[in-house]
Amino acid sequence: MRISAFAMLALLCGAIPMPAQSPDHAETRPAWKAFYSQHDAFRKQGAETFRAEMAREATGDCGNASNMADINMCLSREVAATQQNYRDYVAAIGGLLRLHAPGVNIVSTREKPGAGAELDAAESTWLIYRQAECKAAQDQYARGTVMPSAFMTCQLQLTRRHMRELQSVYSNLWR
Repeated sequence: MRISAFAMLALLCGAIPMPAQSPDHAETRPAWKAFYSQHDAFRKQGAETFRAEMAREATGDCGNASNMADINMCLSREVAATQQNYRDYVAAIGGLLRLHAPGVNIVSTREKPGAGAELDAAESTWLIYRQAECKAAQDQYARGTVMPSAFMTCQLQLTRRHMRELQSVYSNLWR
């Protein structure tokens, strides 16, 4: 097997974990098959969820609603759908980050949290930020009937923007 100079340097520096056995080894074939099956399922889930949410955004939100009550009901449904897509997308990213190739020695998460745990912490913090930001944005309408729709519109905008950020930050997972 030929290894490029870059790959050799990465292996020597520990950037790429090397499996204990070759994926062609008869005893590891089922494990590698299961690994790639899970990997492909997470990638498919993430890609489909992202595309679906971006398509929903492109069609516009609640264009047919004719009064504030209809707009608020519609936005509530839109936020729920977007929030579910966000959760599914983050779950796919987390699944890919937590997925380990067969034969790779994993450092105990108590010694060093894995990327999946770090993603969870980052997303928990982001959700707190989104809540605070949207509450602040709705304050400009504190005495008006548009206040609930301002909050929900903010949630939609920030969540979709964040999904695009995640796609960019974790772009190597989708290749």
